[in-house]
Amino acid sequence: MGLLEDLKGRIQQYQATIEDDRQRIEEYNQKITEIDRIYQAMKSEKEQLVDEKRAVQTLADQTYENWTGDLYSNGYAPKVEEDIVNGSFRATIHAIDENMDALNDAKTRFENKISRTEGIIGTLEAGINSLWNEVENLMN
Repeated sequence: MGLLEDLKGRIQQYQATIEDDRQRIEEYNQKITEIDRIYQAMKSEKEQLVDEKRAVQTLADQTYENWTGDLYSNGYAPKVEEDIVNGSFRATIHAIDENMDALNDAKTRFENKISRTEGIIGTLEAGINSLWNEVENLMN
């Protein structure tokens, strides 16, 4: 009976390990979902900022034949373009891009942890996933 009890004990250990892995995978999936939600919100904000930057750029590029005054003959001060379009808008969009890249990296880490539970194929899948993450970050 000792051998039978030993085998039953090993089966229970494997079952416990499988259950632990399933719980860990579920936690990773929840984190991935939350990261994706935040990423999509930031992506939307970035798109809005890009649209606003274009609108301000269009405004700054306009000239007016009837403009009167001594300081600027027919358009806005160069400061509009320097400070707003190429300054604060660009810096904010760049900061959002960096945060989106960091979110992509975190999401990829969790996806790869899940993939690695699937043996050699999962390890290869994680490698491919990491490469796609780098491509996406470059395109962002």
